[in-house]
Amino acid sequence: MILRTQLRAHLVRLAWWSAPWPVAWIATGILSGPFSEFWMVAGCWALVNLAIVLGSWRSRSRLHLARFREFLQLNLGLDAGFILAGGAMVWLGPKEAGLAVILQAAGLIVLDGILLRNLPPPPDSEHDEGS
Repeated sequence: MILRTQLRAHLVRLAWWSAPWPVAWIATGILSGPFSEFWMVAGCWALVNLAIVLGSWRSRSRLHLARFREFLQLNLGLDAGFILAGGAMVWLGPKEAGLAVILQAAGLIVLDGILLRNLPPPPDSEHDEGS
């Protein structure tokens, strides 16, 4: 129950982080300008986040703490990889899209890190699996 509560709190934080980006994309991204690629990438990324929030919120699947922790650690690694890819995009182009990737991935690192920190510690039996 604690795991589901923490996941729901994470989904609310993710929705609050994601919701403004598509609005800003619509408001500014349709205008041609130096950040049109930025707003398109940031807005699309946020729409994917919001789809994940909706799908996860409605999910009734059973959560296993150890597997969820591993999944979250994998996500953090992928987010770090996205930051590196965004850095390469800033260096090689398109710069604005790279900035959006860096910003979105950094936001996810913060949010996923908060969730990981707030998860209950795994029981000793989960540490002993496979030994």
